[in-house]
Amino acid sequence: MDSVQLDQSAGIVSVGPGARWQKVYDALDPYQLSFQGGRNGKVGVAGFLLGVNFEVVLSSGVIVNANSKSHPDLFAALKGGQNNFGVVTKLQLRTFPQPPLWGGVVIYSNSTDEELLDAVVDFKNPARFDPYAMFTFGFVYDATLRAFTANIAMYHARPSIVNGSALETFAKIQPQIFNSIRIDSPGSFAGEKISPVVKQYYYLSANLTVAISIQSVPATAPSSNPNILGFAAGSEAEKRLLNIGLAIQYEDPAATAGLDIATKRLAAQIDQIAIEEGVYDAHLYMNYAGSWQNVLGGYGQESLVVLREVSSSTSGSMLGSEINDLMQSTLGWSSRPDGERA
Repeated sequence: MDSVQLDQSAGIVSVGPGARWQKVYDALDPYQLSFQGGRNGKVGVAGFLLGVNFEVVLSSGVIVNANSKSHPDLFAALKGGQNNFGVVTKLQLRTFPQPPLWGGVVIYSNSTDEELLDAVVDFKNPARFDPYAMFTFGFVYDATLRAFTANIAMYHARPSIVNGSALETFAKIQPQIFNSIRIDSPGSFAGEKISPVVKQYYYLSANLTVAISIQSVPATAPSSNPNILGFAAGSEAEKRLLNIGLAIQYEDPAATAGLDIATKRLAAQIDQIAIEEGVYDAHLYMNYAGSWQNVLGGYGQESLVVLREVSSSTSGSMLGSEINDLMQSTLGWSSRPDGERA
């Protein structure tokens, strides 16, 4: 279940759902090939990828291949509709040539905040759009210093053109506390060990660590494959969207209720500001979303209808009742066995 098999002639790598990204990167690095996958090698591949084919065992016991031509609705539903349509036993990913990357992690002093935020805005300027670049930027609260420290993980797939790019702006901002920028393989970056310096700022605060992350939606290869996320084909969401995430680590269980309330309040305030500025988007990234957030509702009515139909066609799916409940609360109607809508 964790096998990795490369078909060089077809440019396809077949991966078992039990594999982790590090194993896949390590298998492809010798061929200077890569794929669209997770940036952390310890993360499992299942539920964290876009592929060209899924081998799926349905609740009936039938094994099908879901792709853009065979069972396309199931193919789309599996990429964002949660994991209740069947058991995926094999995933196939399209590879592409990938020589060593430019990138790494930089930690800055807290005097650089305004300059860094200006660089984020510059990066998202459509005129500066760079399909080979990505970053995850964040502020981490250090309870010992009683201050936020800024950090960024950034990568560029074409080291020869980094100079003059928006990422170069981040790399030049000073003062820096830590810098691991280098040219290296995808597998090396995915398996990068956290240095003692980074651990100090990420994990070793006295009682509380709060991290606010801003992540640019990465560019994807042009594709006619169906998706369930509510994005129209060719919409180029990567040119306009940023994901904002909030992570909290703490020691005292008694703080849970209060921090939960504070987290929800902050998320609501961010949403309201985005609405007032005219930049709000209902899409939520499922792997980062809170349990109280309406991820499926952000896909839009049309996608919810497709999810409901796929759930019914695969039969025995636990998601059927979840989608039905969501439709009742979000759209005001539900599917009945006779096919009528209420």
